[in-house]
Amino acid sequence: MDPRDAAAVVRALARPPIELRQVELARVIQVVRRRKLDLVSGLGAATESPQVPPEARERIHRFVELHRDAAAGLDGLGPEAFIAELIERLGMRGRALLTPEDAAGQRASLEQLRELACAFVRGRPASSARELARHLAGLAPHSRQENRAVERLQVAASGSAGAEQHPAEPLVEPSPAADGPLEVTLALLRDEVLDGVGRIAGRLGELRLDTDLDVSHGVVRYLELVKLAALIQRPAGQSTEEALADINARLLAAATPSDLHAG
Repeated sequence: MDPRDAAAVVRALARPPIELRQVELARVIQVVRRRKLDLVSGLGAATESPQVPPEARERIHRFVELHRDAAAGLDGLGPEAFIAELIERLGMRGRALLTPEDAAGQRASLEQLRELACAFVRGRPASSARELARHLAGLAPHSRQENRAVERLQVAASGSAGAEQHPAEPLVEPSPAADGPLEVTLALLRDEVLDGVGRIAGRLGELRLDTDLDVSHGVVRYLELVKLAALIQRPAGQSTEEALADINARLLAAATPSDLHAG
């Protein structure tokens, strides 16, 4: 992966096994933009930022480790050895935390990846590991959620040096003033909440031990969305600190005991 290819890095961060939330992706982009770095180089700076929570930092560290190992294998291994090592690394990450259904899905996905790689190598026996990686990256489908994240995050990152000098894809043109950092984050969080509603609702009828946790997380995301929307619409001249204190007080006054427990 070219570290200057913002779209590819964003999609890799959003997909398994990393699955960084869109809101956290937006925060990472903001940090990278301020440092004027490419995305991969800027991830280290993002993990040191107080804006990025601990769970997101762990996911970012996992991505950096995978990226470093894969980059070393691209030039040091043949295509078959490279894909075998990559599949082993991907299969080991978080395996103990997966449900049986998720573990089965992961195994099926990795087996499909292996079959695609073997087919490519059979057709092009003289190919390199880098050519194989480029081929597989081009086959990966882009979900609507990933595409929305790429578009909005590229708008937020359009001022960074790496994105300006080496765009791997055309950047989305930023719209007037409505695409500031808070507005971009609000749009990403809104999409995440909407996607989460369907996912949580679909699990309510299942016998799962983590159903209450899913619902609690959904409530927290919704409250985050309300808070951010209120912050954007604060009165002119009111500071961010003053507005947050007022918003938190109002939410606390309106919250039920179950809401407080979820938060």
